[in-house]
Amino acid sequence: MNSCTEKHRDDMAKYSISEIERLTQIKAPTLRIWEKRYGLTFSKRTENKIRFYEEQDLLVLLQITNLIQAGFKISTILKMTSDERKENIIRCLHSDSEVELFVNQLIVAMFELNENLFHMVCKHCFQTNGVEETMIKVIYPFLERIGLLWITENINPAREHFVSNLIRQKLIAETDKLPVPEKAQNNSFLLFLPEGELHEVSLLLLNYMLRRRGNHTLYLGQNTPLEEVAASISHYPATYVCTILTSSLTQEVHSLLQSLEQFTGKSRVVVGGRVSGEINKADYGNIDFISSASEVAQWIEDRSPVNMAEAG
Repeated sequence: MNSCTEKHRDDMAKYSISEIERLTQIKAPTLRIWEKRYGLTFSKRTENKIRFYEEQDLLVLLQITNLIQAGFKISTILKMTSDERKENIIRCLHSDSEVELFVNQLIVAMFELNENLFHMVCKHCFQTNGVEETMIKVIYPFLERIGLLWITENINPAREHFVSNLIRQKLIAETDKLPVPEKAQNNSFLLFLPEGELHEVSLLLLNYMLRRRGNHTLYLGQNTPLEEVAASISHYPATYVCTILTSSLTQEVHSLLQSLEQFTGKSRVVVGGRVSGEINKADYGNIDFISSASEVAQWIEDRSPVNMAEAG
């Protein structure tokens, strides 16, 4: 029995103090003060005396962070049971809460594979702030916060797929609520991700933002071969061909962009994502590069028949 328990503990994810700081926004000195003043024993140490935290420690610290932000004192929080902490946090979710609380609860939902909690947070944020503001102020910070865990392989891939698919589903559902323009009276937009690019959330948001402002879009989705994009353009002569690049290597990007310029004809190519900031833009005469969320929003506004105020 003991050997099995020890093996399970060894297989559990271990988080460094820097990862805990990133995920909970609690600084290391504060954690040490809490451990000393209140006798908390969150952290453990490896055989080499390196401090680490386990998953359950992380979830408790996220609860504490949320309740402190809601106005509770640390001394009061530590007297609560786990169920009492959760109940108080749920009450806070239905109030005019800080963005940080929503981000933290999405992290909790991810670790617990808790779809109901994830849905509750997104539903409240969508109703209160709208889809676009929620994506920019809550979902993207959430994805950035847990990005470190993906890089260090300190997160189960199933959890990554779980949250990515939930976000994807919600964006598709919100887009389905929008009317589809019968005809591209002004600008038209073809959206795709090339082969090897699988992170679809930003492209789905771009499609939503365009549709919300009355634009006609043709959405091809992720992992689309370039020859299929070219074939689509022959039937759908889009004003703009849009893609977002986050995973491609720089040398692959150059080849991709050169190919896009060759077959898009009169269509203007638009490239967003991380790699757009690594490209020498002067090398490409028919491509617009957009990186920040504010640039994307302004770019859409300038080309849409419905402005932000009219879109509501």
